[in-house]
Amino acid sequence: MIEPHHFHDLVRRARADDPQAREQLLEAVRPYLAELARDFADPGHPEESVSDLVQDASVRVWQKLGQFQGAGDDQQTLAMFRAWAGQIVRNLGVSAQRHRNAQRRHPQGKMINLAAPNPQESSSGGEGIDVAGREASPSSNACKD
Repeated sequence: MIEPHHFHDLVRRARADDPQAREQLLEAVRPYLAELARDFADPGHPEESVSDLVQDASVRVWQKLGQFQGAGDDQQTLAMFRAWAGQIVRNLGVSAQRHRNAQRRHPQGKMINLAAPNPQESSSGGEGIDVAGREASPSSNACKD
């Protein structure tokens, strides 16, 4: 649990490039960020992706700390900081999920002609095939009537 006592001052010092204050600030919200990051974890590597997301978010918080204004009292500043840092985690998490989904839609390897006598052979000498077919499609044949 984060203690709000002197939190506004901690943010002020961190914004003034006090490295110890920045580390304390990030340490204070790191468990909360990890909790949020679990919702965006890669199912194949959950612990690694949570750790990576928290690290990326911590760097982004550090970089953007000058944009965070806070409030007049410690309790409000803490609540606003948690919400602000949490939004950074969510934005990075959504981007990571989009990237993983895009990777699944577009495989890294080349396509091969499965109809060829040797599937490793293709019309372009083993380099993959052109995805577009050369014959008319069933739908184009149906439209000719």
